[in-house]
Amino acid sequence: MGIACRFGKIRPHGDLVDAFPDQTEMRTEQVRDLKETLGELNPDIKLVCVCGNHDIGDRPTEQTIQVYKDDFGDDYFSFWCQGCKFIALNSQLYFDSSLCPSQKAEQDAWLDAELSPSDCKHKIIFQHIPLFVDRPDEAAHVYFNIEPGERLRLMNKFIEAGVSTVFCGHYHQNAGGFYQQLECVVTSAVGAQLGSDGHGYRLVRVSEEKVEHKFVKVTDQIN
Repeated sequence: MGIACRFGKIRPHGDLVDAFPDQTEMRTEQVRDLKETLGELNPDIKLVCVCGNHDIGDRPTEQTIQVYKDDFGDDYFSFWCQGCKFIALNSQLYFDSSLCPSQKAEQDAWLDAELSPSDCKHKIIFQHIPLFVDRPDEAAHVYFNIEPGERLRLMNKFIEAGVSTVFCGHYHQNAGGFYQQLECVVTSAVGAQLGSDGHGYRLVRVSEEKVEHKFVKVTDQIN
C-alpha cells in the first residue's frame, strides 16, 4: 500500500516484497527489482518505507528483522515535516512478538518517548497491520488486525498523546473507522486486491487544522 502526501513523500506501507525472509533466493531478486524500480522516482520525491509481515515474517525474529534493516533501514523510526511529527512502527511486534520479546519492549520504550508532549501541529502513525478493520471493539483477533487487548492499549496511548490518525495497509481493501477522536485508515493495495476497491493508493492532505485523505485509483485523474 502506498500513501502520497502533500509534503512530497511516498510511504509504502509494508510488504515491500512478496517473498518471506526464509525464501532467500526469491527475496533477493525481488528486493533488487524493487530498488531498481524505486530508483526511477524523481529525486524530489522522498521515499519512506514501513515494514510488513512479508518483510519480517508473520512471527518475526531478531534475525528476520535484521534482514529487513540491512535491505531497507530501520524497522521503526520517526521524522518531522513542516511542524508535523510522523511515527512509523513495526506493527508485527504488536501482532506476534513471541520469538522476539526484547525487540517489542525496545520499541515500546522508544514509542513512549516519541509520544511525549511536543509542540507539533499533528501526530500521525504509520503501521502495516491495522489496529482494527471494521470497528474498534471487534472481538476477534484475526490475520488482519491487532489482538483486542493490545489494540485497546495502543489506541488509548495514541489518544492520550494527541495522535489524530493511524494509516495502515495489510488488508488489501479499504476499511477502518474511529475510536473516539482517533481515526484508523486502512488502505487497499496498489497490487493484489481482496475486495472491489481497485488498484490504488491514498492521497493525504495535511493542513494546519486537519488531516484529509482519499483513495485514488491508478486510473483516476488527480485534482
